[in-house]
Formats: sequence, structure tokens, C-alpha cells
Amino acid sequence: MIVNRSFVFFLKMVLAIFFSASASISYAEHFRLNAHAVVELFTSQGCAACPLADKVLANIAKDKNIITLAYHVDYWDYNGWRDSFGNKANSKLQASYSKAQNTPNVYTPQMIINGEIDVIGSHGEKVRAAIVNSNFFVPIDIKANDNYLTITIDGNEKYNEATVWLVTFISNKEVKVSRGENAGKRLQYTNIVTQRRALGMWQPKTGAMIKLPIDEILVDDNDGLAILVQYHKNGLPSKIIASAIYTH
Repeated sequence: MIVNRSFVFFLKMVLAIFFSASASISYAEHFRLNAHAVVELFTSQGCAACPLADKVLANIAKDKNIITLAYHVDYWDYNGWRDSFGNKANSKLQASYSKAQNTPNVYTPQMIINGEIDVIGSHGEKVRAAIVNSNFFVPIDIKANDNYLTITIDGNEKYNEATVWLVTFISNKEVKVSRGENAGKRLQYTNIVTQRRALGMWQPKTGAMIKLPIDEILVDDNDGLAILVQYHKNGLPSKIIASAIYTH
């Protein structure tokens, strides 16, 4: 069960967004784990076609230049098995992508590449073709000590203002499914999204700096997070222009 700690998080979190690209702070660890692409999979434990896409995602995740995120939807729960990671917020995000792309229906397994490209998740070759030339040009630095992460996102005036998202995840989990279309199977999952929340805005001229308490973010089974900088058009998700990942 995923516990919603948003209220506690935002009460306790020391969150500072400074529109400056420079900072002189000393930390124990320094990460510059920028990705060349972001692959978001919409999947379900109740979907017979999804295990193949889950394997495709796991294979792509071996490439450290690619951020992979698995969003488990809840609309398959009617079919005899309730997805243990299913989340209505994930279903709403997928519906928002569908609306942004003017597609009539949502489906699983679906992969969205860099917030823009729609690919059937089980079609591994097409997914890799969609990311082969992908790259981001807004660097993100992540510095960490025992208590905090400090995330510095460079400015780049070639781009427009965008939203900074924090996505927490569980790196690996096996689930035994006893009912539904995947009854009797043990399914392995990679980078299971537990929550996606907006942190603030990134500015093209000045960038952004965000300071986060690690123990308020990586709670329960969460052991990793991704930072995404993403455009929104008419309130709908669009192109991702920067991303980085941190694992605990």
C-alpha cells in the first residue's frame, strides 16, 4: 500500500527554489546523472499484454543514460485482480497525455517517450528507435549529504518556462498475481512510480535550485527519485526538456 505523505512532506520539507545557477555549498556526494531520454510506461498487473512491456522497460533501464518509470494504472482492477501499485493519479496522467496528443482512448501497455512520442510498450524495437537520437541540453546537478538533496538545474534561454517534477519510485519488486488475466504468474517490476508531484517552476534565464530532505522523500520502499523538467500546454503534459535520477 502506498502511503500519501504529501501534507507531512510539505510541512516538514525545507524547499528552496532560488533562481540562480550558482551555489557554493560543500556536500559529501556529488551526482550528475543526467539522462538522454525518459521512458514512461503505463502498465497494470491485470493486463495480459503488459508483462512483455514490463520486460522491455527492465531491459531499457539497464542503460544508465535512460530514465525509465512505470506508472501502474487502476482501470484494470475491475477484472478480478487489484493492482498492488495501481494509482488513480497515474490513470489521470495517462488520460492527460492522451488528451494532449488528441488520441481517443487510453490503453496498456503504453510508453510515452520524452513526454511526446506514443509507442506500444511491448514493441521494444520501436521504443528503442524512438530514443536512439534523443538528448537533453539542460544539465541537472544533484548534490547529497546524509540529510538533504540539493538539485541545481541550469538555465538555457533557448527554452521556455517549464514545471519541475519530483517522481519517487521503487527500483524493483516481484508480485505474485493470483487472479485476473495474469493469474498464477510472478511478475517482476522496475522503477515503480509511487508519487509524482510538482516542485515549482524552472526559468530559462536563471534555472532553479531545490533543496529536499531525503528522509521525507525516500520513505517506505521508495529508494529512488527522478527530476523531470517538462512543458505543459493548456494544462496538459508535453515535452520533457531535462531529467536526472538519484537512487539511495
